[in-house]
Amino acid sequence: MRLNLYIAKSGVSSRRKADELIFNGKIIVNNLVVKNPGIKIDTNKDIVVYKNKVLELQRYKYFIFNKPLNVVTTVKDPQNRKTVIDFFKNENTRLFPVGRLDYDTTGLLFITNDGEFSNKLMHPSKNKNKVYIATIDKSLVSREITLFKKGIKIENKRTSNSDIVFLKKYGKLFTYKVTIHEGMNRQIKKMFKFFGANVIKLKRVEIAGIKLGNLKEGEYKVLSKLEYNKLMEIK
Repeated sequence: MRLNLYIAKSGVSSRRKADELIFNGKIIVNNLVVKNPGIKIDTNKDIVVYKNKVLELQRYKYFIFNKPLNVVTTVKDPQNRKTVIDFFKNENTRLFPVGRLDYDTTGLLFITNDGEFSNKLMHPSKNKNKVYIATIDKSLVSREITLFKKGIKIENKRTSNSDIVFLKKYGKLFTYKVTIHEGMNRQIKKMFKFFGANVIKLKRVEIAGIKLGNLKEGEYKVLSKLEYNKLMEIK
């Protein structure tokens, strides 16, 4: 295994940060300082040390988390706002979110300590359905629905084909189920804004066939082996 990958899988840092540690002479392999991140090590024999601590491969963890409102999708926040990782203090490992959800958006988020898992899900070439429940302040007419599905131009980029289904109306608010396949910044809010509608509430309920279900806000559960395999089969 490459040294930088071993360090990343030990939970010390990302692979990019591991490269920096190696270049800066912070990593010792078999009592020798090593500055080549690509060096291969035998995980059964070689001893890798960082800050006088022997590094060991950690067990990977995968969680489905229901992100609450007004929580930041980061590991740490410079403004000291609550982050998604604050809900995982009982998990004794370095965790991070896969992708992001806006501060004012709730719903499904994957949390893990596996960088390769995150990279696979986040790669733009992967066709992943993302399903949201959006509550807006106006109803879309038939022509707008058609345009929404075919794709519209936002900030000089056209959105890919999507799906939108009307769910219900209560008072002056309208709820739609929206399915997209990409992840432009604040995409759904911008798509509705294109038609003069403001998003009042937005919740992600599904990613690539994995559903949030009845999980309450702020709660998480372990991703099942079946669910993990389903995500890994994404083409």
